[in-house]
Amino acid sequence: MPVKRTFPRLKRPRILQPSVFIAAVGLIASILGLLVLGLFQFRGKQRDLSLAAFGATSLLYGVRVLVGVRLDQFVETAPPRALLFLTAFISYLIVIPLAGFILHLFGKGLGNSMLWSFRGSIVFAGAGILSDIVQGKDFSLERLNRRLPAKPLMTT
Repeated sequence: MPVKRTFPRLKRPRILQPSVFIAAVGLIASILGLLVLGLFQFRGKQRDLSLAAFGATSLLYGVRVLVGVRLDQFVETAPPRALLFLTAFISYLIVIPLAGFILHLFGKGLGNSMLWSFRGSIVFAGAGILSDIVQGKDFSLERLNRRLPAKPLMTT
């Protein structure tokens, strides 16, 4: 009869919790975004807008990750609802500098498609933020957001 070996479960030290690594990624992305935005400011006449767009995207992503780690466990003065609205707000806004970065990197595209994508992201972000404020709930356009990318594929 084979011997069944059981190993005792080792407790994972608190510092090795996954949320600590995720928070570290968020912090690194935020610092990278701030550094790139600072580099953009000090470039002088040769300012490259793609640097500003990349820095803003990185900063927003880092802040969103840090909020998503549930910093409300550490900051007890902020209500969890406010952090959910902040996550939704950043989720709507992060697309704008990302689309600006892609627009600046690749140009206007065939038939100004990238330019229209950039304009559409601004309209959708504004509509999402306004909808959240009016309805009083976070991610109020989540259903629409999940269906929008598939619509152009279905019509062709």
